Amino acid sequence: MTARLLLSLPPRLAGKVAPATPAPSHWWLIDDAGGIRAGTSQDWPDVLPHPGPIIALAPVADVTLRQAAIGGLAPRQAAMAARLLLADGLADPVDALHLAIGSHDASGEMRPVAICGREQIQGWRDWLAALGITADHLVPLACLSPIADDTAGGALHITLGDQDWVRTRDLVFPADPALINLLTSGHLAEASQVQLDAALIALADHLPLDLLDDPFAPGTGQFADRRMRRRLGTWAALMAGISLALPLTETVRLKLDRQRLDRDSAAMVESALGRAPPLEEAVAALDADLARRGGLPGRASLPLAALLRALEPQPTVAINRVDWRGDGRLDVTLAAPRPDQIDPVAQALRDSGYRLVMTPRADGNGGALADLVMEPAS
Repeated sequence: MTARLLLSLPPRLAGKVAPATPAPSHWWLIDDAGGIRAGTSQDWPDVLPHPGPIIALAPVADVTLRQAAIGGLAPRQAAMAARLLLADGLADPVDALHLAIGSHDASGEMRPVAICGREQIQGWRDWLAALGITADHLVPLACLSPIADDTAGGALHITLGDQDWVRTRDLVFPADPALINLLTSGHLAEASQVQLDAALIALADHLPLDLLDDPFAPGTGQFADRRMRRRLGTWAALMAGISLALPLTETVRLKLDRQRLDRDSAAMVESALGRAPPLEEAVAALDADLARRGGLPGRASLPLAALLRALEPQPTVAINRVDWRGDGRLDVTLAAPRPDQIDPVAQALRDSGYRLVMTPRADGNGGALADLVMEPAS
């Protein structure tokens, strides 16, 4: 296995990455045999240039870690679901934040979500670039935490380099005395060097999550960022459209306004259906309300639910436009990098009992579009 270099990133100071930090304060080089060599900024030049993977470690205080019940959703769908589920607890506007999703736990339901400011991530990239470094991965240092020891009341005090934090079975937070008194019994076990070395190797072997995903992945630029935000906005629009369909009488037209949707979509879904319910519950609630109101000749929930199910296994396909007509037809525009990636979605809709009129075309960025008219086959 190739040697891997892990390095600490500077904390955010007064809204900017510390400009007077000339090198990582601490770094760890894991060799092919699993040995660890640790160093500081004083001997930083000794490990450069490094031909293997470089993993940057974000300070504990600058990244929020949460758990979300988003199961096995594809990455882009999982990111949109996490935004809806966690929106109420975020202090900053959703537009200003980047979410990274990790693998699910043993239950298959809960997945870790790392939340960090977009400007903060870009600031770290700029700081690394000034050192002549391009990180391959960016991982929250809090993900390194070993499992807490039950004999210490489930709380573990961890010190690595210049970072100091506490891990319980449910929380990760900086080692502030007030937080320790509030969130623990006050008695902390200390993480041993053996535990920390094992955790460093485990993190380097299997990244729990990566903040340098789209749009911050190495080699991506503004176009990738624009496409990612457009797709997230599209999913927010679709979820918001389910709740908006209730009071409308003939035609529901979903207009994609990215800045407004990121702020309002979670509140709109909750106002109609409660706190971010699963899709099946949302469909059942919508159908019940439609039956009670009796105002629509068609049921928007059925084709919308079929569309969501068809898209779930196809993470590269996004929705650009959705128009609901009261006669039971749903007009959809799908987008994907290649035309053949849209075909499985169309086939899944046909298999679900819908007749399609499909018109392929190209977008202005080299990708593929397809205009679909969905209506029940019988």
